[in-house]
Amino acid sequence: MALFRASTRITVGDGNTAQFLLDDWSGYGAFCSRTPELFKIATRKNRSVAKEILNDTWIRGLSRLSSLEHLREFLDLARIVGSTPLDPQRPDSVTWTWTTDGAYSCRSAYQACRTSGTQGTTAARRRSVRTTGPSILRISS
Repeated sequence: MALFRASTRITVGDGNTAQFLLDDWSGYGAFCSRTPELFKIATRKNRSVAKEILNDTWIRGLSRLSSLEHLREFLDLARIVGSTPLDPQRPDSVTWTWTTDGAYSCRSAYQACRTSGTQGTTAARRRSVRTTGPSILRISS
């Protein structure tokens, strides 16, 4: 999943595809990385942007604020969320950044792994030689 999130660009339309905390739909980075202390206390981590932004329900999932760091991250998140309009007439779009046309291909995913160094250290490379199956399937292990 890390390769997918690092290799795609999500443009929010109706907000039904992008995940509020896990995807970089705002252009400021995924909130799980941008606001790590809030992510730790969040109770609803897999909800869509639409479900969280409509009626400001994203605030309910962060109701256990207990530190100045939580407050700082909350205000940062509120600033970004407050400037995000949803367009119910247009679905979210996901673009693969490793090809010029934005379409995913196995070849481009393999190239992304080779280019980004996600295969890891020399020891990890030796382990991958002993396993079976395409390396793209072993990225998150």
